[in-house]
Amino acid sequence: FHFDVRFFNQSIVRNTRTTNAWHDEETLSASFPFNSICHFDMIIRVTENKSVGARLGFRPTGFLITQ
Repeated sequence: FHFDVRFFNQSIVRNTRTTNAWHDEETLSASFPFNSICHFDMIIRVTENKSVGARLGFRPTGFLITQ
């Protein structure tokens, strides 16, 4: 699982790698709750078919793992 907060264009990029191959990136740019001077905690819960990441205090974002 790859999670990248990109400040230069205020986007969040997520991706997964299975069987030595990266899948298509998912990019979220409609909401960008991060800033470069504050720390944040993130919870990643992995279930059988998807992982769910959530920034504390914000709505969880789902990420479907494709195989």
